[in-house]
Amino acid sequence: MVDTLNLPLQSANEYLWQHDPIASDVQSQIDTALIEIKQSALDGGVSKTVTVNIVPDGATITGQSAVLDWSQDQCQEYLYGPDSTTGQVQLNNRLDTMARSAGSQYEITSVVIRVAAT
Repeated sequence: MVDTLNLPLQSANEYLWQHDPIASDVQSQIDTALIEIKQSALDGGVSKTVTVNIVPDGATITGQSAVLDWSQDQCQEYLYGPDSTTGQVQLNNRLDTMARSAGSQYEITSVVIRVAAT
């Protein structure tokens, strides 16, 4: 199970600005990790997380993080619809904030997505 994704800052920016094929690859990695932790949280009865680290070239210092807390229903809606807009906006807002911080502070930033067991 993937619980941490290390995303180069350039890839994060390309994802946020929807420059294919990077955008679809990043989206696929995030979705796959969420599918796995969603089921694991449900099966185990405890919240699970996936961390998306945004890494500027050569950065080694850990900086800010943002947390996105989703219920099983919210994660289900994000992954399978019928309307994933709210979840996508929440995720993109946090990724955008952390990518900007990573770029300006030259630090590894993170978006932690926590999916509840219920």
